[in-house]
Amino acid sequence: MTPRISVIIPAYHAHETIVRAVASIRCSGLPMAQVQIVIAPDDGQDYTYLAGQAQNITIAVSAEVRSGAGPARNRALQAATADYVAFLDADDTWEDQYLAELLPLAQKYGAAFGPTSILDQGREILRLPLQNTLSYADFAHSGASFHPLVSRAHAGPFINRPSQDIMHSLEVVALHGNAVPVSQAAYQLRLNPLSTTANEVFSRRAAAAYKAYMRDIRDGKTRIPITSQEDAVAVFNAKTRLNRAYTDAGGTQSYYQFIAATLPS
Repeated sequence: MTPRISVIIPAYHAHETIVRAVASIRCSGLPMAQVQIVIAPDDGQDYTYLAGQAQNITIAVSAEVRSGAGPARNRALQAATADYVAFLDADDTWEDQYLAELLPLAQKYGAAFGPTSILDQGREILRLPLQNTLSYADFAHSGASFHPLVSRAHAGPFINRPSQDIMHSLEVVALHGNAVPVSQAAYQLRLNPLSTTANEVFSRRAAAAYKAYMRDIRDGKTRIPITSQEDAVAVFNAKTRLNRAYTDAGGTQSYYQFIAATLPS
């Protein structure tokens, strides 16, 4: 049976968490014969042992090391064979029935998102968006990242910069009318004190990336239509302000802990 969905997983020193990520795919509500899992190593390490964890696992082998999450996702996309593509980081998980809920929405509308559930030591501290559609306003006011299930024709490519998954999601939302449906089952973003977003240097790198994205959008170098370009720029301006507020607060919390404390309850 040809897989209906290819799941893209970039892997960088992911051995401690990737088995858990794959296990959540097995609980996503679709027969594993319909799911291709594409793992793109970016650390020169061997992930072939995962072949016994699911029916269709493809390792996008490459000599590249530390190329970045964007290039790793692009390598995985080249190996994807299904009509629809979903994204999962190796240290994150999905709630049960995630794909079963998203696939009918994506088939009807071209793309769909799960809400993002932020887990701190296994406890949910934030869940966004609160409504059943996703628009640019949700990216702007929360700073959260969201992860699409999208037709293969509208997936990628990813840019090799920090927050390139957010840029990609903005493109997907823009290409589907800036009001994309959201399921009930969530993408579980698991806070990791060793992740790059917890590094104090990341705020400066992210700020530089936001400026570059705004230039690219205005110069027509992205897939965002001209009618949505200023709205997309406004998202990155809002994210810049949130990033600055987080830095000014001293960085004693993780970024998402700060967002959870800042947003109205």
